[in-house]
Amino acid sequence: MSRAHPFIILLQAAEDYAYGQADRVVSILPHSDRHMLAHGMSPEKFVYIPNGVVVEDWEAQTSDLPAEHSHAIQCLRERFSFVVGYAGAHGLANALDNLTEAARLLRNDPVAVVLVGQGPEKEHLEAIATRYELENIVFLPPVPRSSIPALLCAMDAAYIGLKSEPLFRFGVSPNKLIDYMMAAKPVIYAIAAGNDMVTESNCGFSVPPDDPQAIASAIRDLASLEQAQREAMGMRGRQYVHAHHDYRILAERLIQAMSAD
Repeated sequence: MSRAHPFIILLQAAEDYAYGQADRVVSILPHSDRHMLAHGMSPEKFVYIPNGVVVEDWEAQTSDLPAEHSHAIQCLRERFSFVVGYAGAHGLANALDNLTEAARLLRNDPVAVVLVGQGPEKEHLEAIATRYELENIVFLPPVPRSSIPALLCAMDAAYIGLKSEPLFRFGVSPNKLIDYMMAAKPVIYAIAAGNDMVTESNCGFSVPPDDPQAIASAIRDLASLEQAQREAMGMRGRQYVHAHHDYRILAERLIQAMSAD
């Protein structure tokens, strides 16, 4: 919508007023203060508190994989030595066409890709895999939340990607990434954003978005590492989440921000 649209003018006025009147402004995006400062917020008001996880609840999820998923992954294991997983929505924003194309580039490698979830792009992605007769990619339905740890445990690495968007210059805070890191799996991170938890924690490889060749190369690089190296990489991610995304820590940060003079 145009900036001159009356509705946009009204919303912007309300946003600017809120920045001026609030004692604290909390965001899950680390660099969103750049926008807020340009609309009247005083710098000392800004508090960054990202998404997090209740560590005990995550670790208590012990449901087994559904039989369909367990069988499919077992069959892949009989043919491929390295399995990359994705769990979540299959939408345009998730850039799974790039992961599907990376699977095509890896069709002669001992690497398989498993996409678990549902969404408007799933049928299109399956059609691509069928067109190229890709035997190294499998599409599976969603699993219950309680089965996510078991699903990720069955993978050697995990993929997360997003289409390149100007909005991401303020940062991202995807819950999916926290799940991957809690599972202690190396991550292929194909997102251009103002922050990068994977690079910060050294728990995987970050590549440009919308670049299937870079994704394929990152998967090859991970597959070429020793198992112990990948395990150490995954544990760095898990430790990072414990240190920075445990809701007990985040809650304390919010309490301190609200209590400050």
